Amino acid sequence: MKDQFTQFNSQVKTIKDNIDRTVSTTNELITTEANVIQGNRNYADSFKTVMKNIRDGGTTNQNVMSFLSNPIETKKKLMLRLFL
Repeated sequence: MKDQFTQFNSQVKTIKDNIDRTVSTTNELITTEANVIQGNRNYADSFKTVMKNIRDGGTTNQNVMSFLSNPIETKKKLMLRLFL
């Protein structure tokens, strides 16, 4: 009977340790995702400002349009060249 009780206590401790690790990992993920969400909100606010500036005096600001249509592709090509 004592061996069974010892084994049961060991299993309970293992379960508790697993739960503690899960809670800790969950809290870390929540913090990380909250930071990502805040970063996305900041980006969206900045992008909204850029979009407001896309029209200059009732006409399309061609410099902004050119920037918006090219930066991602250009950076992607540069990164590929660095790794190849």
